[in-house]
Amino acid sequence: MKRAGGPVIMVGKPDECWLFNGALIGGYGTITVKGQQLLVHRVVYEDLVGPIPDGMVIHHLCGNKACANFRHLCPLSPALHRQVHVAMKLMTSLHGQGWSATRIARRVRLLSRGEVAVLLKLMAAGRRAATAAPSPVARRSTRSNALVPAGP
Repeated sequence: MKRAGGPVIMVGKPDECWLFNGALIGGYGTITVKGQQLLVHRVVYEDLVGPIPDGMVIHHLCGNKACANFRHLCPLSPALHRQVHVAMKLMTSLHGQGWSATRIARRVRLLSRGEVAVLLKLMAAGRRAATAAPSPVARRSTRSNALVPAGP
């Protein structure tokens, strides 16, 4: 996704955050197309995965708003999106206190142990990507509303 002289998405390995190096508003990458301002992660999701279902929002599994890796993006209902953010905040706190993914999953009943482990990994990648300069390198789960990234 590169325009002559314009912003680019720094594409890396499938499990890494792909950071947008253009304009950010509230941490989200934005582009203007035909006078309309669009969120980069939504454009990428629709281009590479498909249409965003009506009434759904796109959640960054990695927690990095500038990330445009479609494997880190997941459509959720607004209600579930709020619950996930509460769960992720709690997970971050508990993980920082040395809690295991299994113990966190028991506490955060919304997520399975596997989903907690995946989210912790993605959140760590998102934190690393947010603090480090990106290095350029030139489907979702079959389970409904699963919070796991798609495979290649």
